[in-house]
Amino acid sequence: MKKILSVVCCALLLCGCTMIKENNAIGTAWPDKPGPEQTEESGPGEAKALLYFMNGSEDRLVAELRPLTLGQGKNPAEAAIEELITGPRQGNLKAVAASGITLDHVELSDKIAMVYVKTQGALPAEKERFIFETAAAGTLIDFLNISFVSVFWNGVSAGLLNVPTGPLSKYTGNLPEAFERAKSEAAVKTAGNTIESRVVLYFTARDGNFILPEVRNIVFTGNDYIKAIIDELKKGPRYPDQNNSVIDRNTVLQNAQWIQQNGKNTLVLYFNGLSQPSEFGDLESEVLTYASIVYTLTGFLTGVDSIRIISGEEEITGLPGFKEFPQGMARADFAPLLGKASISI
Repeated sequence: MKKILSVVCCALLLCGCTMIKENNAIGTAWPDKPGPEQTEESGPGEAKALLYFMNGSEDRLVAELRPLTLGQGKNPAEAAIEELITGPRQGNLKAVAASGITLDHVELSDKIAMVYVKTQGALPAEKERFIFETAAAGTLIDFLNISFVSVFWNGVSAGLLNVPTGPLSKYTGNLPEAFERAKSEAAVKTAGNTIESRVVLYFTARDGNFILPEVRNIVFTGNDYIKAIIDELKKGPRYPDQNNSVIDRNTVLQNAQWIQQNGKNTLVLYFNGLSQPSEFGDLESEVLTYASIVYTLTGFLTGVDSIRIISGEEEITGLPGFKEFPQGMARADFAPLLGKASISI
């Protein structure tokens, strides 16, 4: 195999993020270089964010303006979520984070934020998760001027009733009604009906060795989410002048099965021969293809700890020069390949 990719930190033309600065003016964050070596940085100072907590009657989210102290290298998005977890300061508002929730980190790519939280012991109840996810979405969408937020619990997507829900947009209506409606929609999906859901697909950037998200509405017939998503990846990106396809159209997903072991869920994918559309056919292309598949499926399907990929008769257990996958490919394995938007104030 050819030499492993060295990440090219090319400028990524992303929409800028905005946040409220101390003087109450709107500051603009400009895009910076994406890739494994890029971090979100900000100088020492203070910003203000609207954090969403429940009102006294617990039927609606209400914003509380909160100052955020930002040290050198502090990620403003993470600072906002940490304050959200800490809880409200106004006595008439109620917390949205259940006891034991802590923030791991936040990823920001294009107009999508991915919030990773940890819990002590079992996951919070579904309604508690729903409230926190809705509050986190409203907080970061306002703060960063983005479009969608996904929340991962202990590294995986939890969904609702074990059904995928897709990335969240901002919601401002009645919270109990929204929860009951979301449960009803999840029940419809469980029944195997034809439904449409929002999915974050990942393709490779045309001008660099990293992956970028694209939100797409996909119609699912029954519960066969995996094949439908792989078929969408095979169709390629919406804007081929900006992103590249990750899977050749002749690739066939022959089977998919779940393995549960030691409390972990592994999805095994069997392809007739996983070929990449890259004209080079090199390891760079191969790594990015796996990154796109893993990030796409773990971002939508619930409870996926890892993915094993069998291409033809061979299982991909490692990529020399990149990484070994003795327990399957996890989302975190490919996190350095996500094209990141920097946050600056």
